[in-house]
Amino acid sequence: MRFPNTLRNTFTLKMNVENTRQCGLSPANIVRLKKQWEDEYKKWSNRDLHHKNYVYFWADEIYFNVRLDDERQCILVIMGATESGKKEIVAVNDGFRESKLGWSEMLLDLKTRGLNIPPRLAVGDGGLGFWGSFKGSIPGNKRAEMLGA
Repeated sequence: MRFPNTLRNTFTLKMNVENTRQCGLSPANIVRLKKQWEDEYKKWSNRDLHHKNYVYFWADEIYFNVRLDDERQCILVIMGATESGKKEIVAVNDGFRESKLGWSEMLLDLKTRGLNIPPRLAVGDGGLGFWGSFKGSIPGNKRAEMLGA
């Protein structure tokens, strides 16, 4: 016998909730962990960057199949590499596809938090939102080359 999709999805959700409880993750624990992760993200996303010197930036947009409205939401991510070769996540934020405004806000936030030395090289896909905002947001960005995939 084949269950209708809604019934199957409800059963799957119920099983996942039961499995979660068996692992010691009650609804109260989940709420507590979510709050803790939000606090950690807030602290991380406000950290001081005066001492940072990134040689490379990789910028990308990550998309999910969830569509809550007509505009395609995404996660904006900037990875950086230090002079020693250590890779770090520099910034993560929500945004919209090809949005210059989202990238500008992220880059200006990095500048506000002390990232005053521009990367020597910035790499990203052909998304015009990042490149349009990069030109006006990062100080001394003439040193950076812009490569589109």
